[in-house]
Amino acid sequence: MRTILITLFFLLNVKACFLQVICIDPGHGYGPEGENFDSRTWEEISTNCKVGLLLEDTLLKQGYSVIMTRTESGPGSWMSLTQRAELADSYDTDRLLSIHCNGGGGTGTETFWCYVQSPKRAVDSIFSQIVQDKMVYFGEWRNRRSIEDALYLGFHLGVLKGAAHGCLNEIGFVDTPADLEKLLNNNWRKKFALAYSEAINESFSIEYPSHAQFTTENISCYPNPFTEGIYISCHASNSAIYCYEITDLAGIIVLKGNIACGGANNTYRIPAGGLSTGMYFLRLYNKTFVQAVAVIKQ
Repeated sequence: MRTILITLFFLLNVKACFLQVICIDPGHGYGPEGENFDSRTWEEISTNCKVGLLLEDTLLKQGYSVIMTRTESGPGSWMSLTQRAELADSYDTDRLLSIHCNGGGGTGTETFWCYVQSPKRAVDSIFSQIVQDKMVYFGEWRNRRSIEDALYLGFHLGVLKGAAHGCLNEIGFVDTPADLEKLLNNNWRKKFALAYSEAINESFSIEYPSHAQFTTENISCYPNPFTEGIYISCHASNSAIYCYEITDLAGIIVLKGNIACGGANNTYRIPAGGLSTGMYFLRLYNKTFVQAVAVIKQ
């Protein structure tokens, strides 16, 4: 009997050692005296937490180990961005998901990732895209973008600067009535949590390449600024199929398609002369590669 118990104890502890650790970061919160350090609305602070708790419950039932940066929205619930990243790293987190709501009068969902700690790994960028795709599908949101943070924002998000593979999702806009109605609806919140859990599950089922690409020496886009078209130049010895998307600043896809690039076909032209003048985002990707760049139409 003693041998059986020892064996069971060993097996249970071996299983525990292989649990994936997920850090859920409901963004913002209130200071010790109720201070609103980030000047965020109650709707966002509350929604972030409610969705995070629903996600925690789902992941625990699925057998994950879950770390929360906060579990309530009252005084004392705020943590600095550095503290959030350090908390995730202290538990050797496998995935970090930071949950936020957007503002500024737009609509839809968008996701950011950061390459500061992982410039040559694919996990962050691909995880970000999976989260974005799942949220668009389950949340029925307009698809704004999945993009490296500094490329779009001009700076790196502090919560993503740690070692954990992670991304930050902006669910919807608190200052757009149609978005806000969904954000405050508990049934929709459950769908958002489901989208996140599906994304986390899928992220562990993928065989990632040994090096990822935010930028690469083998592919370049020119000219920038452009007038009539954007040229994609591939210097790889073998041809590969890539998808491309060009989105405007509102996250709306204005051009999309597929290209075969590399080998004998080392240059491809995207006909973009019909676009209005202004800034756009060009995203080139396949299952093992992603590159995004801001481009300007003159």
